[in-house]
Amino acid sequence: MGSGDDGLSVLEFYTMHYRRADPEEWPRRIEAGLVTRSCEVLRSTDLVRAGDRLEYFRPPWEEPEVPLDAPVLYEDGDLVVFSKPAGLPVTPGAGCLERTLLHLARSAFGPALNPAHRLDTGTSGVIAFTRNPETARHLHRAFLHGQIRKVYRARVVGIALPDHFEVDLPMGRVPYPPLGTVSGVVRQGGRHAFTEVTVIRRDPDAGESVVEVRPRTGRSQQIRAHLAWVGWPLTGDRLYGPGGLRWPLPPEEAPSRPGEGGFLLHAWTLALPRRDGTPMTVEAPLPEELRSAGSTGSLSLP
Repeated sequence: MGSGDDGLSVLEFYTMHYRRADPEEWPRRIEAGLVTRSCEVLRSTDLVRAGDRLEYFRPPWEEPEVPLDAPVLYEDGDLVVFSKPAGLPVTPGAGCLERTLLHLARSAFGPALNPAHRLDTGTSGVIAFTRNPETARHLHRAFLHGQIRKVYRARVVGIALPDHFEVDLPMGRVPYPPLGTVSGVVRQGGRHAFTEVTVIRRDPDAGESVVEVRPRTGRSQQIRAHLAWVGWPLTGDRLYGPGGLRWPLPPEEAPSRPGEGGFLLHAWTLALPRRDGTPMTVEAPLPEELRSAGSTGSLSLP
């Protein structure tokens, strides 16, 4: 406790020095008896003196409930490939530290595992983890040279979309006042982004369609933003609406975040070259809502 803190109340001290916490949180913490001085429980109005040593006993971190079932689709000395459920974060974030695919993967296969590519929390499907730096570098080069192919399935709003179409629109950061900026389609500048879309089936009663999506580039939120921009947003997507980004929000509605789910987007197929140059393709079983006749999960090796 420094001399400049002498005479402050306990509440003033904590709200002044620990501003990352919500201002309304410290009164609750202090009155719950979580702040002590020499084993004495302090109250908000108690005064502190230079040289005091205060202790805050932080309650255990309660992580949100998320699905934890991520079956292994393929394993060898270089790779472990999982089928990630929607709602499970790949890496720590959004209040999750241990309830992540990274933690589950390392707990089962060792601390060397690392994700080879991205898959958003709200997206399900196939994702590969590398077991050593050599494989990580190999796949990084393969991504840079367009040697890795992904196929997604998604459910979109509308049935009047063409049987097959392509979206060639650059991606960049766009304003989204509740959060600052998010990834989206930009009219000028940005990075090249190309998405190929084929209709698998139409459901007139629901006014929705199932599409197969092949992104030729890997920009953040590319599939969601591209489909929304051309007028066929993912069913249940609260962030990317028709024409691009959903700007207006009712006052009572919390802003949507890019990692949130509520839509059906599934990374169905991942095709990549192994370190010895041989190709392999892994498929994650499709959710029933995205299936077409004969769709199954499988592994294809030469």
